[in-house]
Amino acid sequence: MRPRFPSGDGFAISVGVFTVATTYFGLSTFDFAVAPADELPAAVLLGLLAWGAVEQIPNLVDEFVLARGYLAVGALAVLPVLGVVAARLAGRPERVEPFVLPTLGLALVGLLVVGTGSSRRAEQFLSAETEHLALRGTISRRYHLAEMVFSVALGVLVHLAFDDTVTAGTVLGSLVAFAFASGDQSFEATVIDSGLVVSRRGSKGNSLVPWHRVRAVDVDGDTVLVRRAFPRFVTYRFDRSVADDAKEVADVLRRCRRR
Repeated sequence: MRPRFPSGDGFAISVGVFTVATTYFGLSTFDFAVAPADELPAAVLLGLLAWGAVEQIPNLVDEFVLARGYLAVGALAVLPVLGVVAARLAGRPERVEPFVLPTLGLALVGLLVVGTGSSRRAEQFLSAETEHLALRGTISRRYHLAEMVFSVALGVLVHLAFDDTVTAGTVLGSLVAFAFASGDQSFEATVIDSGLVVSRRGSKGNSLVPWHRVRAVDVDGDTVLVRRAFPRFVTYRFDRSVADDAKEVADVLRRCRRR
């Protein structure tokens, strides 16, 4: 088998970045026989090797992604943050103060692995199954508002957990971060046997909404409403971009959902 050169695949890159983060965190936290000046170069080298290694075993990686193994990676990345929070709540913040930023960085990289893994999984379903419809729609404004409130609340909670205070800058920073992360609320959706593959405009990643996560498909005039179930009660609206009759589109969605 010919060796494969590292590509721009998001999941492979995120695995490399995660390897850099975990290696650097481990070397800088625990007493290994590595000079401080060599910790980052060593971490980067291992990250590049991990990035290249993922490209050599695409079938195994696909199986790992289909099994949602990336969720375990994300959970492991968040554990150090929980340890820091627990130590602060126990009244021993001085013992974990040096680890605040590294653990937050590690958690963010872990979430990156989860996001790119989820996107790769959706792309696998999209390439393997029949496409029944291609639609364009928007996300309901109520859900967008709920996302904003959740983002600000999460930012405030994280700030409280690590700093004990909340300022106007904390709230403003959370709003700015949400604005950059949320982007355009319009999206494209492809209807396949397993569900909806949703891609927001301006985003390179896809997400799969399986049919068991859809609680209802309704028609409101010329608009088709696809309502997601717990834990994300979002409503997808397909109206202006629906080329066919709304009832016909809804019938196709319902037939696929019943399979």
